[in-house]
Amino acid sequence: MPEFEGVENFDRSRNGLVPVRVDTWECFVFLNLNDDAPSLSEFLGGLARRVAPLGIGNLHYFDRRVYEIACNWKVFVDNYLDGGYHVLTCIKD
Repeated sequence: MPEFEGVENFDRSRNGLVPVRVDTWECFVFLNLNDDAPSLSEFLGGLARRVAPLGIGNLHYFDRRVYEIACNWKVFVDNYLDGGYHVLTCIKD
C-alpha cells in the first residue's frame, strides 16, 4: 500500500493482500479461497489418471474464429449441448 503514510486510522497489517491457495494441474492454474477445502489432487481424485491419455498438457491456443449466424443464439448453443455427439475425440490405449 504505497503512499498511505499518514492516513489516519489505517492499519497496514489489517489491509494487505490475503494469502490464496494456488495449485497447478497440466496447463491449468487453480485458486482456492477456502482453507478448509481439500487439496487439488484430492479433489481431482482419479480424474487426472483417467484423462491423461488425452494429453491435455500438450494443448495450446491455435485459432479464433468468429461467425455471424442468422439464428436464435439458444438454438445454436443447444446444438453443442446434445451430449457431445458432434464432438470428435480419440483416445489411444
